[in-house]
Amino acid sequence: MFIQPCSSALRIPALALALVAAAWSFTPASGQERRADMPVTPATRDSVALAAAETVEARYVFADKGAAAARAVRQGVRAGRYRRLETASALSDSLTADLRRGTGDKHLQVQFSATPRTAAPDAGLTAADSARDLENAQWRNFGFHAVERLDGNVGYVEMGRFDNPELAAGALATAMSFLAQTDALIIDLRNTGGGFAAMEALVTSYFIAEPRLLSTLHRRGGDTAHLWTPARVAGPRYLDKPVYVLVSGRTFSAPEALAYDLQALGRAVVVGEQTRGGANPGGWVMLGSHFAVGVPTARLESAITHGNWEGVGVRPDMPVAAAGAKKAAHRAALQRLVAENASAVRAPRWSEALAELRADDARSASATAPQ
Repeated sequence: MFIQPCSSALRIPALALALVAAAWSFTPASGQERRADMPVTPATRDSVALAAAETVEARYVFADKGAAAARAVRQGVRAGRYRRLETASALSDSLTADLRRGTGDKHLQVQFSATPRTAAPDAGLTAADSARDLENAQWRNFGFHAVERLDGNVGYVEMGRFDNPELAAGALATAMSFLAQTDALIIDLRNTGGGFAAMEALVTSYFIAEPRLLSTLHRRGGDTAHLWTPARVAGPRYLDKPVYVLVSGRTFSAPEALAYDLQALGRAVVVGEQTRGGANPGGWVMLGSHFAVGVPTARLESAITHGNWEGVGVRPDMPVAAAGAKKAAHRAALQRLVAENASAVRAPRWSEALAELRADDARSASATAPQ
């Protein structure tokens, strides 16, 4: 079970605790690292496939779709489709494709670890698993890739993953303390592909003044859980200042939730490309010691919109190519600061930074123009 950062972060019935704890945790601890492949025997291929089918049929949030996906995999076993695959990566990719074909759910996936595991990624059920998960989180710097102050006193933070807040809360507090004196903030999620629901709730809490219900999770068996932002955060909150969230077609799962929630709360302008569209939360189930299947076990209902972004993604307020989203958000932040605070002491500095951005755009256009 994944640990939540504090008791006030979530208000949930006991039966639903594991559901919320695992929500959106579909990126394995090594999911963004280069994986060491390994050979698999024909017997292993079929046993992993049948175990995946059984797990999805029993746990997937929509029973009819789970049964259809399981049938597709079992048909593949009978046809000998997986026995021709010689590596773990080929088997994982083939099973993932078949499971998604039956459900349309991009969260459904099979992954592998060349190193044997006793528990699913980030579950930390043994000292060795916990130590491995901590090392992977430290290697990723707890998901924080960059924190900086851009021209015009605009803050910028880039996240690569939403790590377990029990581990990452300190890094988040440090980043937010560094950014506290900036006049606007850009959160870069263009290459952020997964993580913990509780981390999304913790990040959101820095941008609103009071605890807020973000979503209700409806489990297949009828249980529900409620995801709240924490009542307390370490360090200063970032209130009453412009916030921009950068997204792309690679943005997926918990990072999508952050963009969706801040957009729905009116606390951020979303900039970039439509996101990938994965809202159904769940967790990992081990299939032996080398393979695991990620299974969505609940349907998310936003407490703000009463919908979600499953299958459609988060639509940006400012649609631009992902490659140019950072500059577009920087420019928009400075324009807004100048427009809304024309008499402020810092207004000339914002204007100067904006002029420099425009000059840089002009130089870039001139350099790429046909001669």
